Order: sequence, then C-alpha cells, then structure tokens
Amino acid sequence: MDSNEYLNQARRAGSSYGEKLGDKLAHQVSGACASREIAEAAIAAARQAAAGAIKDQSTAPFIEAEAAGAWRDAASAAVSQRMSPATNLALASVGADFPNRRDAIPAVTDFDVSVA
Repeated sequence: MDSNEYLNQARRAGSSYGEKLGDKLAHQVSGACASREIAEAAIAAARQAAAGAIKDQSTAPFIEAEAAGAWRDAASAAVSQRMSPATNLALASVGADFPNRRDAIPAVTDFDVSVA
C-alpha cells in the first residue's frame, strides 16, 4: 500500500468516526435554549468536547503523524457538517414552558462523546 492509499484510508476512518460522533453531539446540542448566549456557549462546549474526543482517538501509536492529521481533519469536518443544522435549532429562543429547554450553560464534560 502506498502512502496516498494509507492517507485515504485514514481519512475514511476519520470521517466514519466523525459522522458517528457528529450525530451524537448534534442530538445533544439541538435542544432549544433559553437565550442565544446559552446556545452559543453550548455549541462551543460541544465542539470542544468533539475536538478532545477526536484528538484522543487519533493518538493511537500505530497511526503515523501524517495519517493522524488526515484522520483528525476528516473527523472534524464530519462533526462540523453534522452539527451545523443542530446549531439552528439550538439558537431558537423558546418560552419557559418549552420541555427540555436548556436554561444554563453546559460544561464540556456534560457532553457524551463516547462512540461505540
């Protein structure tokens, strides 16, 4: 296998992981928020949680530096693609009687980034 094929395989694997992670985070982020500030902070925290999960996953010793970079880039792109539509939902301000409304800013650790 030449280096280009190795990088392509790393990108495909990263994209697959990123799609799973992105779907999970999009679900967690897409709940309506009490204010735009809370929504923006929630999205930022989710993106930070994703970045940490992607970094941890791609530091396996068998992944060489260039392939690890390709893996991270592909995973990050897939997460962003999945979370963009969720962002629109989160930014919608809703009344106090809305179920499951986010009223407080979550921490990075509040997001489940495990991917089976």
